[in-house]
Amino acid sequence: MGYIQIDVSAQDVFFDIYCSSDNRYYVKSRQKHFMSLRTTIGTHFPILDKSDKEIKKEIALWLERIKKDFLNRRYYLDETTFSNIIDYIDIRHIIDDIK
Repeated sequence: MGYIQIDVSAQDVFFDIYCSSDNRYYVKSRQKHFMSLRTTIGTHFPILDKSDKEIKKEIALWLERIKKDFLNRRYYLDETTFSNIIDYIDIRHIIDDIK
């Protein structure tokens, strides 16, 4: 279990990967399961003068790269929420508001 958090700053887009260290999850368990931030290097890219469409395309490419390089085979990356809302978010406008 886990999730990928996408953060936007005035100059970069960052990807934070949160995963659980547990190997098994039992339905009737009283044990708590926690997710922690995985240490990854290089999971960001500069946005400088890119358009909104270019930034969205780059984010999708980075998600594929993260799935391939940083996630174990036992993890499944469900991209349906990302695919459903990315067209309705104006990332360039958010970045311009940060500046």
